Amino acid sequence: MELSQKALAMLFLGGIPVGAVLHLIYALTDLGALPEGLCKRLICNAKDFIFMLVAGIAAIITVYYVNKGEFRYLIVVGIAVGYVLSHVALGKFVIGARNTLFHLLSVPLSRAWSITFGRLAGKIRARSLHKRTQDRTKILLLLASNGFEN
Repeated sequence: MELSQKALAMLFLGGIPVGAVLHLIYALTDLGALPEGLCKRLICNAKDFIFMLVAGIAAIITVYYVNKGEFRYLIVVGIAVGYVLSHVALGKFVIGARNTLFHLLSVPLSRAWSITFGRLAGKIRARSLHKRTQDRTKILLLLASNGFEN
């Protein structure tokens, strides 16, 4: 099916906002602040996999609505251009906003975490200390009953 230049431009322009939104989603969910290790790799791989699913679904929906289901490379190029333009134009702002949001949320979340699990950890430490003290007492009593002195 032949398309006019205007229709091709509309296909290209229809992909740009989708690419920009995909960039915003990816930038806001970036987990660069996590410490290195297995947990970060697993979480980042899962996040990347989910993002690729979302990006693929977004591309399919864009192709369906913009060109009635007929695939054109200009739509994919438009999505890529939208992603890059969003990264260049809004990248630093989005990353700064994300870091500010993480910082604002980290203080109350860490307090809630310490209140919730700090008491539990304290009880576990106290029980462990009590158990070690009992074990040492048993060893000393056993040694004393066998005639050994400390």
